[in-house]
Amino acid sequence: MTGKKEDKEFPRLSPEEPVSSAVFLDMMFKSYNIDLSSPERQLAIHWKRLCSENISFHSRPEYVKDGVLQVICDSGTAAQLTRLSAAEIIKKVNLFLPELKIVKIKTRVAFKHSD
Repeated sequence: MTGKKEDKEFPRLSPEEPVSSAVFLDMMFKSYNIDLSSPERQLAIHWKRLCSENISFHSRPEYVKDGVLQVICDSGTAAQLTRLSAAEIIKKVNLFLPELKIVKIKTRVAFKHSD
């Protein structure tokens, strides 16, 4: 033994043993305790499908608390468009992820700084 603790769940692979990207990502998510099956993660993963492409390009879900979905937008215009589409977004989210029980959408603007 070399004195190093061998990781029993993720044994080291030799360069001759190729690993698919899906297996690699699963190993990374498990090592950082990231649970992709949680409703909040599923919301982030499927955000583009749950709202229009234009909204999803300029926003992302930040968190869900007490039935309120906080969405962060990159401009005031995107925030306004998100608020105007809130009823449709809430309906789609509740059909896809009923356990979140979204009743309201709040928006927050975080401007991107250009360097």
